[in-house]
Order: sequence, then structure tokens, then C-alpha cells
Amino acid sequence: MRVRDAVLHRDGATVDAVRLRYRSRPVPAALDATGTGTGTGERFELDIRLEEEFAGVSPGQTAVLLAGETIVGHGTICG
Repeated sequence: MRVRDAVLHRDGATVDAVRLRYRSRPVPAALDATGTGTGTGERFELDIRLEEEFAGVSPGQTAVLLAGETIVGHGTICG
């Protein structure tokens, strides 16, 4: 899954899950930064590898990147 305009507030290497819907449980995941930003608060494009199936990934919605229960960053799901 690709996410655009992602902002990382902490180290992206710590991401272990992503929340794709407001009331859904976090889905185990890992990410690879492919954007040009290099520091905290800069915008990135990210490729997120979901570790299990998730029905209903919807372009235009927000993906919240998590490390445990801590929010690491967020971005908009691409189509």
C-alpha cells in the first residue's frame, strides 16, 4: 500500500502497525520511506507492507502509523 504526504513525528523504523479505519484494530505492518524528506516533520511517500489481509483499504483516507500505542506519523492512502 502506498501513502502520500506522510509526516513522521518519530523514527519510521519503529513502526510496527498501521490503523486504517477509525475504529478498526491496528494491522501489523512495516514501512519503507521512498520520499525526499530527511528529518522529523518533513513529508514523505511511503510504501507500507501489511503483514495480514485488510479488507477496505480506501484511497483518500488517513493511515495512522504506530509503534505499539504511540503514534509515529500519518499519511493519505493513495489510489
